[in-house]
Amino acid sequence: MQLIWEQSYGSVGVEDICQRAGVTKGSFYFAFPSKSDLACAALEEAWQAKRPVLDKIFSAQVGAVAQFEQYVDMIVTSQT
Repeated sequence: MQLIWEQSYGSVGVEDICQRAGVTKGSFYFAFPSKSDLACAALEEAWQAKRPVLDKIFSAQVGAVAQFEQYVDMIVTSQT
């Protein structure tokens, strides 16, 4: 995910991914049929990590203005 974020999905190759991860192409293709399958798995993992934070921000117990402020704070923090 970091390589895709730094460069872009289209410019990152399986070779780049393998080099960063310290694995062979054979190991990569054993775990993932394609680069798109790896990207989907990485996005799913990122979503599962972020979901509890978003659930807390958008709780029914939190007012709309506070939700907006907390969401913007989260975005600024993650982008910084």
